[in-house]
Amino acid sequence: MAALLLQRKVRLVFFATLAAVWLAVTIGGMVVMANHSMTAGRRLTASLYWPPESRISRPVGSACLLMFVHPDCPCTRASLGELEKLLTRHGDHVHARIVAYCHTDAASNQSSHEFYGVTTTLDSAGTEAKCFHVATSGQVLLYDADGKLQFSGGITSARGHAGDSDGAEAIDAILRSETPAVRRTPVYGCSIAGRSSAEILTP
Repeated sequence: MAALLLQRKVRLVFFATLAAVWLAVTIGGMVVMANHSMTAGRRLTASLYWPPESRISRPVGSACLLMFVHPDCPCTRASLGELEKLLTRHGDHVHARIVAYCHTDAASNQSSHEFYGVTTTLDSAGTEAKCFHVATSGQVLLYDADGKLQFSGGITSARGHAGDSDGAEAIDAILRSETPAVRRTPVYGCSIAGRSSAEILTP
């Protein structure tokens, strides 16, 4: 009888320990994921004026919004969704273009096509990203009709998180000719140059 009770006690201790380890691993994983989602990507000081060396044509007499993306970055899907919302509200007041990173052997610079309903330039080896001083997928630059930078940053509040953000609110205010609360925001995305595939995402 004593041996049976001891065996049951050992089993209880074993399963209790196993449950504690599982709980610790689960909580630890959640903490790591939360920290990752709130970790902003590298953000350089974007070009204050539209760089003359850029091969992207600047629209005449219109504000221009550029979103730089790496097609493999999963965080960028949320940014593209927020871009679509912005264009639904302000499409008549701003010219938008997506600048998508690709390998030099995947497409020639300035190849363009429709991507998420927006004209897209394929950026060979990140040449245009370097030109505009952009390092993270999902970064948005808004230039006014004179080619002066009005906003630089991300339009999501975390990696892959859709919804309200300081960046989207700032762009809304600028395109309504109002003074935004901020003109720079963190960019939650992957490194543009640090990812390897040149495949283009499909909506």
